[in-house]
Order: sequence, then structure tokens, then C-alpha cells
Amino acid sequence: MIIQIDGVGKTNKGAHLMLIATLNEIKKQYPDAKVYVNSSSKELYALRDNVALEYSFFYPFFFQRVLDKLFIHKIISEIKFIKLSKFYVRKNVDLIIDIGGFQFGDQWNFNDMKNILWEKYLTKQRENGTKSIFLPQAFGPFTRERSQRIVKLLNQYAGLVFARDIKSRDNLINSGMNNDKILVYPDFTASVKGVIPEKCKKYGGRVCFIPNCKMISNNISDDHEYIAYFCTLINFVKERGYDVFLLNHEGNGDLVLCNKIKDKLTYDIPVVSGYNAIETKGIISISYLVISSRFHGCANALSSSVPCLATSWNHKYQTLQEEYGQKNCILDVHDINGSISQIETLLNRVKNNDVRKQLDIRIADIHKLNSEMWQSAWKWYDSQVANV
Repeated sequence: MIIQIDGVGKTNKGAHLMLIATLNEIKKQYPDAKVYVNSSSKELYALRDNVALEYSFFYPFFFQRVLDKLFIHKIISEIKFIKLSKFYVRKNVDLIIDIGGFQFGDQWNFNDMKNILWEKYLTKQRENGTKSIFLPQAFGPFTRERSQRIVKLLNQYAGLVFARDIKSRDNLINSGMNNDKILVYPDFTASVKGVIPEKCKKYGGRVCFIPNCKMISNNISDDHEYIAYFCTLINFVKERGYDVFLLNHEGNGDLVLCNKIKDKLTYDIPVVSGYNAIETKGIISISYLVISSRFHGCANALSSSVPCLATSWNHKYQTLQEEYGQKNCILDVHDINGSISQIETLLNRVKNNDVRKQLDIRIADIHKLNSEMWQSAWKWYDSQVANV
């Protein structure tokens, strides 16, 4: 059996956690399967002993820069050929599992070329007899015509689609998706345990701040306001006697943002960066409180029984908190006083401990739901094979 895993970003640690969880489940269900990871992430080198890494680009890596300089990609796109990218279709793949956490919705501003690439990619999979499953991810909203087009393609060609939440399911159905193809289950990275790097154990018990450049690129806030907002919150926590640190949960864009926040403060605070997905979760797991603009920063905290507050640029943050039984945990970057009040509540040691106990109970439920999701996925695939 050959399985291909799609949707693994280069620096997205949430995707890397989903990849690890997926590989663990494949090993349990299909121990003899050959697995390809459709990604160009260098961080995946650590997994090369367990999987056959298949780069997004199917020509030698060093040709990438040459072709880019010669504008070959631009020419290929303009004459409507498929780009040399992750949309290359490998033959003889039995199952494609897509673990992209959030890739379909108005926020991604799909153009005609992107839809053409997806259509050719999905069509070719079907021609090859490849089955496809989209594991739990956020979907929508789909108010734009081009966004709705991708839903129609998923409806026509995707085998089984898992939505992370009811809102995502409704967004799909309202845009023409067949309800029979959709199942709803939460994010499935709770099963992946973090590892605490020795150098970072000193950050245990501190308040962890995780910024996200998408808060700016998605026009939730501008650069100046967002940085000032984080500085104000950090100052408040420090004044209450708690140590703090900034955590770069993703790539260079977030690191730049961390350093801008650090530079605006009148005192020095650590910027923790350069750790892999499992180590990053480990660092979050020993925090006293997490204030995160990254979805999997929140998911890592909640699945580790760490109280968490989130700023949001998509409905997925609210639904994640609700899945873990948390209320009043979304911060408004335009409401400093309200945000400070929410933080003050969770800084209280009695309240903080109560939330940890609530999360312990809810995590057990999440694990059960994750197990049900995998059973549903494998049952669907086996039924498709049996009907061939």
C-alpha cells in the first residue's frame, strides 16, 4: 500500500504535529505501507528514517533557484501548464491524506490559476484510482465566487472531508458540499506529546506570548497597533510579578515580530526560537499561562492542560476554545482593558488551577473523538477498496 500525505507546510509546526500524529496512526493501521510526504520542509529530515520524503518539486532541488531566476514558473503559469510543485500527481498512490490545517476560504484569495491547479490535481488523482481524505481542518467562509469554486471541486472529487467544527461544516454545506461527505471532528494533535528541551526548562511557570504575523496580513490589526498591544499585555503581566517570554511558533515572519515587540519594551525578555514542533509543544506545556495568536499555540496549550487566551483572525480559534470547554477566552486586540481583565482572571492561581482541572477532563474526551475520527477514516477507505 502506498500513502501520500499532503498539506505539510515548510515551517508550520501545527502541520508537523498533524504529520506526526498521522504517521503514528498509519503505522498502527497499515504497518507495511510506504508513505510519501508531499512537502519541501527541511524540518522533515528528522523523519527520513521512517518515511520516504517526496519534495514538492519533482526536479532536483538545486534547479529551483535556476528556474526561478529564468522566470520559468511565470511562463508556465501564463500558458496554463501545471506548475512544478506539490500539484504533481504521483502514480500508484492508493490513498492521499491531506492534513492542511486551513487552506480553503476567502482569506486565501484564490485566483483562477490556483483553482485550475487544484482541479487538474484532483481530476488526475481520480483517473489514477487514488482515494483521498481531508483530515480535520477549518473551512471558510466562502463568500467569493473563486472560493466557492474550490468547494465544488472538493464536492466532486474528494472522497471524505473532515471539518474541525460545526461552523466549518456549515460553510461547506452552504457553498454546495454534499453533507454525506462531511464528518466533524476536532484537531487531532492532542495525542502528540511535547518534549521539553533542556535549555528551556528554565521557562517553566512563566507566561508565554506567541504572536502571529497573520493578524497583520489579514488586516485584523496594523503593525504598530499589534506590537503596542502585545507590549501592553506583557507590561501588565510583569507588573503582576510574573516572568514572561516570547515564543516564535512558526517561521521568520513571526520571529521578526517577536523581535519588534522585544525592542519596544524597556527591559529585556527572552525570545525563544528555532525549536521543532514537538519541542515547541513541550515548551508551551510547562507555561503558567499562554497568550497566543497562533492556532496550534492554543491547541498545544489546551491539550497540555495549560490555560490559554487567544487573539483571532478566523472562527477556528473560538471553536477550539469551545471544544475544550473554555469561555471568554478570545482577546480583542482593539480592547486593551477587556484583554487585561481576561488575563488577570487567569493569572489568579485558584482560577488557573481550576481551568487546568477542567482541561484534564476535556482532554480525555478529545482523545476519544480523535480515536473515533481515525476509525471512521480507515473504515471509509477499506469500504472504498472493497467496492472496487
